[in-house]
Amino acid sequence: DLVVQQLELYRLVCPIFLHGFLLHLVFNMFAFLQLGSLVEYFYGPLRLVAFYLATGILASLVSALANTGVVASVGASGAVFGLAGVLVGMGLFSVEPLREQIRGVGRMLFIQVAFWIVLGFTIGAVWGGPFDNWAHLGGFLAGIGVPLVSRDPARPQRWLEVVGGVLIAAVLASGIWAYRDGSNAADNADSDVSAVLMRRAKGAGDGW
Repeated sequence: DLVVQQLELYRLVCPIFLHGFLLHLVFNMFAFLQLGSLVEYFYGPLRLVAFYLATGILASLVSALANTGVVASVGASGAVFGLAGVLVGMGLFSVEPLREQIRGVGRMLFIQVAFWIVLGFTIGAVWGGPFDNWAHLGGFLAGIGVPLVSRDPARPQRWLEVVGGVLIAAVLASGIWAYRDGSNAADNADSDVSAVLMRRAKGAGDGW
């Protein structure tokens, strides 16, 4: 509700760069190195940045809309799943012969992503678990849609480069916004959730 009702939109951007612990960061960056290298090979560095940020922000938005209760979610995995979606989408929607060349990789990635998403929702339903499954699913589906608007990676698309620049500016603006709004956040996720619940309880009479 801090995103949807209070319009603290920086919370859609900052989680992409925040992680819960060192292993969380290392795991996501290892996956990014593998997937990002492939996307960069086909689309170039600036469009890689645009796809990474766009799918990450959409993953955060899906998380904010779909998760019930107060959820403190961080990590680059929504954007990483987005890059996997880009490669899967290339096998479905890119121009030939590229579509045929990447189809095998896309099929393998689809199976892996489907496994992790099903496993994540299953663990979440049974034990709770630490995974933001809605962010993973949202980022992946957003990534699949990328080749629909950029079917030929070899063709320059100025507007996508402009989008990349705008998203980079959004990251910088979100960092400044988060810094200025930092007094509303606690030192860790558990304390922050408690603080949100307390503020909600106190403001219930005012329709907060």
